[in-house]
Amino acid sequence: MMTLSVNIESTKVAVKAGKNERGEWKIGEQLGYCQFVDTDGQPKKYPQEVKVPVDFDPSGNPVFYPVGQYVIDPQSFYVGQYGTVLLGRVKLLAIKPVK
Repeated sequence: MMTLSVNIESTKVAVKAGKNERGEWKIGEQLGYCQFVDTDGQPKKYPQEVKVPVDFDPSGNPVFYPVGQYVIDPQSFYVGQYGTVLLGRVKLLAIKPVK
């Protein structure tokens, strides 16, 4: 079984906030790098930069992923209305944290 790995190289989190008719909102995103494969199953030449959503603690501070190597949590996937596999809110599972 192939897994999709995500490398987190910095704990910096970009936060966007605003207000709309439903109230205030806040989004936190952390940059990572994901090694995708081509149509032949071979790793592409360069990793792709991706944005990983982060949660906020009760005080409103972003809860970042520590620097390290991760895989996408299988619970991030779900079966859609028509039986297709979909990716929901991405959560990561550490496989090789940097100490």
